Amino acid sequence: MLQVGDTIDGRYRVEAKLGEGGLAVVYRVERLQLGTVHALKVLKRDGRKIRERLFREGQLQGKLRHPNIATVTDIVEVEGRPGLVMEYVRGASLDELLWFEQLTLEQIDLLARGIIQGVAAAHRVQLIHRDLKPANVLLEVVDDSLTPKITDFGLAKALDEPSETQAGVMMGTPQYMPPEQIGDASAVDHRADVWSLGVMLFEMATGQRPFDGADLPGVLKQVMDNERPSVTDVNPHLPQRMVDAIEGALQLEVEDRIESTAELLRVWSGGEPLPDVGGFTTSALERMLERGGGREPSPGEVPMARSQRQEASTVDVSGLLPVALQNREAPVLVEPPQQSGTWAVWGAGALSLFGLVGGGVVLATVLAIWGVWFVLRDDPVAQTP
Repeated sequence: MLQVGDTIDGRYRVEAKLGEGGLAVVYRVERLQLGTVHALKVLKRDGRKIRERLFREGQLQGKLRHPNIATVTDIVEVEGRPGLVMEYVRGASLDELLWFEQLTLEQIDLLARGIIQGVAAAHRVQLIHRDLKPANVLLEVVDDSLTPKITDFGLAKALDEPSETQAGVMMGTPQYMPPEQIGDASAVDHRADVWSLGVMLFEMATGQRPFDGADLPGVLKQVMDNERPSVTDVNPHLPQRMVDAIEGALQLEVEDRIESTAELLRVWSGGEPLPDVGGFTTSALERMLERGGGREPSPGEVPMARSQRQEASTVDVSGLLPVALQNREAPVLVEPPQQSGTWAVWGAGALSLFGLVGGGVVLATVLAIWGVWFVLRDDPVAQTP
């Protein structure tokens, strides 16, 4: 564990610890020769899969240059573990802002356009994010406004390169992933990100997620059946252009969905100029700066804008072993649990076979995931960060 004042590679000095997740710690560091401030994400554990995915995240994110994407500037080694040096974002996440603030239409409009433009920039270089969600959007505080910056490209897929994801594996965050990603994350295209943006826009516009069941199987069923309220039922005051964008992005069939982020931005903006927000509330900006990105609401701390809800965590099902990642900074692969994994595989396999006989691949997938979750939910090994 790094301490304040420690130096890395003779080039960076640790100034503060910003946050910690199950797999990584994020520090604020200064580059000594330049006097510039950066964020440093360091893995808490090592392993081939974890190391490979972090390096890939750095390589992909380092190629992107856009005002709405958090840039990776360097890869370093810290005490034998890899670390990413990134642009330091002075603020917190969109997820945290949505917990505490009911945004105005102008604020929603401004933030949404920035987020869509950032994803569009990634798509222009043939890069799909595959894990878009409010927790992966940082908000930079500049004067009296916020600039969204997309981060965490750990699950990104380059369309012009062979897929590194095993066929038939589900990867992503269930509340935000499209139905086609549930069956096979390796086969999705840019329209998967359009769906995830639609979920985020719905959440920003209404204060609630369109898909938010009590457990993983419930969420997956909602997504696959597109069981959700109409955005106008939740917020009848939205402009029609916003309604059309959200509903168009959340079409179940890929062919019926808004075809690109450029088209999504066109529908969302409706030809309207960029809104004059007139500043976010002082309390919102102060809380953003206090948290600095990473603090969860304290026990008993009541959100201003929404009711209590479950954490939306990235899930990676590999070989029918689910991994509920607790780290919000970097969705990466984790070694599977050792004690009850055998029972989980047998149980999931039996349920999967039953699903194939009774209803096909989709039902088999849901039953398999449910079977593993049921066996491992109380396993202390599986829950160990």
